This record gives sequence, structure tokens and C-alpha cells, in this order.
Amino acid sequence: MNSFKFNPNQLIIGTVLSLIFMIVGSNDVMSAVYIVCPDSSGDFPNIQTAVQGSVDGDTIELTDGVFSGLGNRDIDYRGKAITIKSQSGNAENCIIDINGEFDGISQRGFLFEHDEGNESVLRDLTIINAVADGP
Repeated sequence: MNSFKFNPNQLIIGTVLSLIFMIVGSNDVMSAVYIVCPDSSGDFPNIQTAVQGSVDGDTIELTDGVFSGLGNRDIDYRGKAITIKSQSGNAENCIIDINGEFDGISQRGFLFEHDEGNESVLRDLTIINAVADGP
């Protein structure tokens, strides 16, 4: 008759491997949420820098206030499947002010030019004073 011997090392190894598979297999664990504030505090100083520092699946939350200036206009998603949204969910309180033209060049709010898909999300924001003169 075969006898079973309990080996605590096997239990520890099995538990560690199970945890690794759970972490690696979960997309939620791998995604990050970054906070950006109009006064340049937060995880990044502006929205474009946050986009550059993010990867697919990440969320960039903008606190209430008015975002303007370099890095807060002509924001290029760069083909990333990320979400940019108001942290409060209130579009009236989270404003991107493009300030029209800069050095005679029309300014836009956001650019989707690199095959972004349905997972590139922009929501709960108000964009004002943008000018577009092309596609």
C-alpha cells in the first residue's frame, strides 16, 4: 500500500505558484489609475505626459478644474487603449480650455490619429475654445 507523506515545502511552492498565476492572469491588477490636476500636481504635470506614461488598460482621471496650456491641448492618444475621464464624473466641472490658436496654429482638444479603437475612451469632460481647420 502506498503511503502519503505531507511535505510542507510542496504546499508553499504550490501556494506561491497559484498566486503568481492569479496575478499574471488578471488584467485588473496590471492596469493603473493616474491622477492629473489643473495645478500640475498629481501623478503627472499635464494630460499629455500622463498619456505618454500610460499603457493599454490604464485610466487617467482628471480632477475638477480648468486644464489649459501646453500638454493640455492637442492631446494625442498615440494609439493607446486608455481611458481619460473626469474623476468626479461631472463634465461641467472638468474643463479643457484650448484657448483657440497658438502662434497662429489651430489647436484641438484630443487627437485620435493612430488607429485607436473602442477601448480608447474619453468621457465626462468639457472642451472649450478649440479650433479645427482640417480633418
